[in-house]
Amino acid sequence: MSIVVKGLTLSNGEEIRAVLGEGHIGNNDKKPVIVLTNKYIHFSGEHYRYDNGDTSRKIFEPESILLQDFIGAGYIRKRSRRNLYYLVTVGVLITILMQISRGMKKFGVQFSQIKLYGSIMAGTFVIVLVLYLFKRYKLFEIAFIGKRICISESHFEKSDIQLFIQSMYQAKRTVQ
Repeated sequence: MSIVVKGLTLSNGEEIRAVLGEGHIGNNDKKPVIVLTNKYIHFSGEHYRYDNGDTSRKIFEPESILLQDFIGAGYIRKRSRRNLYYLVTVGVLITILMQISRGMKKFGVQFSQIKLYGSIMAGTFVIVLVLYLFKRYKLFEIAFIGKRICISESHFEKSDIQLFIQSMYQAKRTVQ
C-alpha cells in the first residue's frame, strides 16, 4: 500500500494509472488532485458536484468512485452566480433611487446628488451586465452513473487534462 494523497490509501491489487494535479500533492489540501487506478477514480481537494445545472457548492472531502461507473469526460462553461447577484442588487438599488427621486419631485425638492448616484449605479449595472453575459469559467467534468463531478480547469494545464482523459478511457476499456 502506498499513500499518494493525504487520507488516500490504495487497496490490495490497486495500481495507479494516472494522477492529475501531482504538483498539488502536499502543497495545499484545497487544491484538486485526481488519482486514477485500475479500480477507482479518487478525488481529493476542491471539486464540485453538478446537480441540475448548479455547480455552486464546493466539496473538499475525498471521494472514490468505481472506474466501472465512469461514463465520459469533457468541458462545460458556466456563468458566475456571483455576477448575477451583483446584477440584481444594482438593479434594485437603481429602482429605489428612481423612486426616491420621483417622490422628491412631487414635493418640489430637487436633489442633484440623486442624479449623480443614479448615473453611477446605471454605469455599474451596465458593467455587471456585460460581466455576467460574457465572463464564463470552464470546468472539467467527469460523468459517472448517477452523478457528475466538476473541477475548475484553471488548476491544470490543458495538455495534462487531455492526457488524463485518455488514461481514463484506456483504463475503462481494460476494466470491461
